[in-house]
Amino acid sequence: VRVMLWTRPDCLRQQFEVIKKAAPSVLFLISDGGRNEKEMAKIMESRKIYDEIDWDCTVHKLYFDENQGMYNMMKNVKDAKRIVIKVGTSTLTHRSGRLNLKLMDRLAMVLSDIKNSGREVGLVTSGAVTAGMNKMGLKERPKEIKEKQAAASVGQCELMFIYDKLFSQYGHVVSQLLLTKDVTENEVLCNNVVNTFETLLSYHVLPIINENDSVAIDELVYGDNDMMSAVTAKILNADLLIILTDQE
Repeated sequence: VRVMLWTRPDCLRQQFEVIKKAAPSVLFLISDGGRNEKEMAKIMESRKIYDEIDWDCTVHKLYFDENQGMYNMMKNVKDAKRIVIKVGTSTLTHRSGRLNLKLMDRLAMVLSDIKNSGREVGLVTSGAVTAGMNKMGLKERPKEIKEKQAAASVGQCELMFIYDKLFSQYGHVVSQLLLTKDVTENEVLCNNVVNTFETLLSYHVLPIINENDSVAIDELVYGDNDMMSAVTAKILNADLLIILTDQE
């Protein structure tokens, strides 16, 4: 699995520990270019952290001011036939907590175009609890598990309604797969997931994957869709995993 990680330097160690679950053979680390003094300081911080980590895989350290590095990365994207993309809650929402519909539309357009090019695409999405909170008119994030599960149950409907509408306008059908840790760690259940995924792809459907927050308990929860996306990429034998995040 090749993994593309666009993240902040200060959360790099933690996220790499997570994506090691995918057993990446190649890892692309993407940082902003140095357009000013503040950004250059971030780059130097990134490079220091990069040098301290035992990657145990081939690593390409990319910066937006290095054209050759970006060319090599895009070549690997071009060569990938099956791609899993993970998008986090903070990326899907405004600071107000409301869903960022413009960004979701752009995401749907880009992924639809990738599918139009003949590639297979799976989307791992977060955001169910936040979407449910907004739909239910909750002002604060629930603290009790049963309240979070209720919000997730409502939010899954809201997320899929929006994704279905957005992808439909670009001519693509989506489906929903809700996973928990026991499913991916049990051989029989995991094979069922793989068979379902393969069948959906054979019908040119774009699977949208999320953790089943509405029923999962602590022992069955990944609690981090970075980890779930890594596990998903591995069991589905994806050529490339792309993690989009802006969180520390």
